[in-house]
Amino acid sequence: MAFREAASWWNGGLEAAIAVSTRSRIVRNIAGMPFPSRLNADDREAVVSIAGEAIEKSGMFGPTGVRCSVASVSPIERRILVERTLLRSSAGEADVHLWVSADETIAVAVNDDDHLRIGATTAGADAAFAYQRTLEHERLLETTIPFSFDPTHGFHATSASDVGTGLRLSVMVHVPLLIWEQKAALEKLLTAIVRSGGVISGMRGHKSRSIGDIIEISNQSTLGVSEREIVDNARTFIRKIIRAETKAREDALKKDRALIEDRVWRSLATLRAARSITYLETTAFLSWIRVGAHMGIISVPMALITMALFTTQKAHLCREHAALVPKAGRDIIRADRMRALFAPYGG
Repeated sequence: MAFREAASWWNGGLEAAIAVSTRSRIVRNIAGMPFPSRLNADDREAVVSIAGEAIEKSGMFGPTGVRCSVASVSPIERRILVERTLLRSSAGEADVHLWVSADETIAVAVNDDDHLRIGATTAGADAAFAYQRTLEHERLLETTIPFSFDPTHGFHATSASDVGTGLRLSVMVHVPLLIWEQKAALEKLLTAIVRSGGVISGMRGHKSRSIGDIIEISNQSTLGVSEREIVDNARTFIRKIIRAETKAREDALKKDRALIEDRVWRSLATLRAARSITYLETTAFLSWIRVGAHMGIISVPMALITMALFTTQKAHLCREHAALVPKAGRDIIRADRMRALFAPYGG
């Protein structure tokens, strides 16, 4: 399966220095069909046929979109799909089919936990736009596919947390100064978000830990709340955390500018010189480089920093090999790539 060097949503966007990306996901199931976990092989093929025909008829992916059976791609390619947030890490290998737009902003998974998972990803903090793009594609499919729905509970879903609208909105935010300098303020803010129906997780979604000072905020429930309320709540969460992180960065610069500049320049120097580096080390250095780019300390494109964050993960480093490269070898390849990427941005 061919992958672009960089997904379009890695490039810029609203409040891109703090908000890495916003994702919208809608789950839908076909009326009269059991959920995927209860389907036999023939029924799973029927779901793929129904969904595939509707997708092709809609023209939503055009001639440049990609379709694949997850079971047919190599383990490395499957892992890359996960690393690029196009496929859930827990998605089964058998009978899951994936459609992806050429710019990787739209993806539809068929026969995952639900019959269809329709997702859109946008750069930066734009919950309304991400939701609108997902809704447009859901409506294209709705003209052909009868979705399972009732007036009392809304759309049916495998997970109780998806019953209702089936809409999940999440924003990936970079908050190093809150994490390292204002933990009490961050805990207070996150507690308020959770009490308002939000969920906090790491960069890789549900139950994952924070990597590179990045956390993901999403809505908890889709039942008893409208799509507009979910979007408005997401925008409120995003505004609050962006405001808090921006203030934390400004306060840190006023308090000890030399210390912040030292962390930024040391991070950049390390990535420009290292001969072996782990992913966790890389994300820690990229975190301070992102701060430096935002605060005008260094001139490194934000899109380059985001690309480095995603393309230095395990499977991306092994794309040219038939199998996973041992860890020591990956650390060397990762260092080589970091030197190549950041060589033009020295002091």
